[in-house]
Amino acid sequence: MTITTTARLAAGGLAMAALMLGSLAAFGAGGTGAQSAETSIKVTAPEAPVKEGDDPITLTVTTENVENLAAFQFILLYDDSIFSYESYQKGEFLGSTEREVVCNEVSDAGAFKLNCVSFRPTPPGPNGSGVLATIVLKPKGSGETDITLDRVKMSAADEAATEIPVPTITNVTIDVEGVSGFNWLIWGPIIALGGLAAIGVVVFGAKRMSGGKPAA
Repeated sequence: MTITTTARLAAGGLAMAALMLGSLAAFGAGGTGAQSAETSIKVTAPEAPVKEGDDPITLTVTTENVENLAAFQFILLYDDSIFSYESYQKGEFLGSTEREVVCNEVSDAGAFKLNCVSFRPTPPGPNGSGVLATIVLKPKGSGETDITLDRVKMSAADEAATEIPVPTITNVTIDVEGVSGFNWLIWGPIIALGGLAAIGVVVFGAKRMSGGKPAA
């Protein structure tokens, strides 16, 4: 093998190595960018403490990093022994580009399903982040419960209604404080003893007033 051939092979190897390194760098940069721009959906609750029997609370369902959104659906799941459904309000995000929006909701014990669709070929759907809906629940019981989003789907405003992947779903846990009640296990015996003592005093006083003597 001549020196010229060896030099050419070495130069070719260096060029190939540089190309591979460049590809890896581009892949790493592209992967990081794609991850930071993942579409997500989450439900949030008020930070204030919640007590059994309090006024209803409002849960907010929002999306982030979405592009050309045309429709969405989700099921909000909760413990129906702790909360009861009151009402909902669609968010402004889906119709923020002046597309007509129609929503259909179904409420059942422990589950609220919402499906919203926007129409017209133009303008395009919204990009970015915003509120999809707010749901109002009444705290009727006590305990800790998860509020979760299930069956989440989103689609784009294109001819194929392309499904938008939603890899990140964030839920919330709420601890509803119980109402303090009267503890009969502790105070029952004390009240009973007090009642017996009161009866004894009344009997003793009645015998003295009648001139009798209390029994030994």
